[in-house]
Amino acid sequence: MGKLVEIKIVNAFSGGSIPKGKLCSAKYDYEDAHRCFIGTSWEEHDALFLREHESSLNFFTAEAFCYYLPAFMMAELKEPKIADIIAEGIAFHLTSTPFTKERISLFSRDQLLAIVAFFKCCAARYNDGVYDICFSKAADEIRKSIKPANKKTS
Repeated sequence: MGKLVEIKIVNAFSGGSIPKGKLCSAKYDYEDAHRCFIGTSWEEHDALFLREHESSLNFFTAEAFCYYLPAFMMAELKEPKIADIIAEGIAFHLTSTPFTKERISLFSRDQLLAIVAFFKCCAARYNDGVYDICFSKAADEIRKSIKPANKKTS
């Protein structure tokens, strides 16, 4: 399941433009996040780097959050022991912050579907009665934001 989710993430998030300008919101100027990510693509970062900079998810602008999110998801899928708390952080930042609505609004339908698949994979991986519930709830919350696909009429 994990490999299929990785493919879904890559397909949904490939082709995005690297954010320019400040990567952190004016309200929270977190220089480390800006310095470590500026000018880099989401594909460049490994799990250890992302675990060490997991707090950047707190400070990113909505655009930077949306752009770098796949890096964090891939770290969790490929190296869960190193990623450690990354998946829980992603669930929190996509469901429980004042910035959630803005962040969600910037994702495409395919990106939201990839995020749901990511949370479903995490729920299956951490079937412990705590984290699986957390990830299942996150998947359900994101699913509510997905607009139906355009149906072609003949």
